[in-house]
Amino acid sequence: MERAYPYRGYSIKVRAEPQIEPATLSDPFHALGFVSVVEILSAKGPMDAFPRLHLTEANGHGFLTCDEALAHGFTAGQRLVDDLRQTSA
Repeated sequence: MERAYPYRGYSIKVRAEPQIEPATLSDPFHALGFVSVVEILSAKGPMDAFPRLHLTEANGHGFLTCDEALAHGFTAGQRLVDDLRQTSA
């Protein structure tokens, strides 16, 4: 699932991707949660100052739900934009 959120003149694009790993022949894939992929865009497009981020929980495990991954990704994007605005002010 992918969402784009406007925030202080930027667009924060967040995508939740399922995190899977091979398991056994009877269960070919085992879901490990969701990874949040965050991209910060200006009106001109992607910004060199912000590479695409891949986020998980602090313990390295995936987020339990897609909505949780999207929410955490947006929050991280907001912090990056706020930091950029403070350093350029």
